[in-house]
Amino acid sequence: MSGKKLKSFIFLGKHFALHFLGKLFPKRRGLKEFKESYQKDGIFAVPPEFRMQMPDYSHCMTCKLCDSVCPELLHNTHFLAPSYVVTSFSRQLTNFNLFNQKTCWESCNLCEQACPKDVPLVQVFQFINKGKQLLQKQSA
Repeated sequence: MSGKKLKSFIFLGKHFALHFLGKLFPKRRGLKEFKESYQKDGIFAVPPEFRMQMPDYSHCMTCKLCDSVCPELLHNTHFLAPSYVVTSFSRQLTNFNLFNQKTCWESCNLCEQACPKDVPLVQVFQFINKGKQLLQKQSA
């Protein structure tokens, strides 16, 4: 057996053993460490009741029909469009600090009525507001 082949087997064997031992004796990080790591990024541990709702939010197909009926979007060009909020929220971990505008989301549900996929847009916006409140509590 050549020296290179022997070295590669030793290397692979060592890393396999380390991987296996890591699975047997995992280093567990708790909620405290999670909060410390992600707090500055505006990410928080999602409570179980929130996690149960999240699959409903990902049905958006970005048709933007909700944008076409949004009265706030017609008057304010700096307003975050409902389709932007829903797609960005449902596709990745969200930095809730980005959603800091005053919105009409509690009083108007035209966007939700226009949605052909029945995405609960008002629930998404309420979820975001709850997330912002949780972040404020954690940082206090």
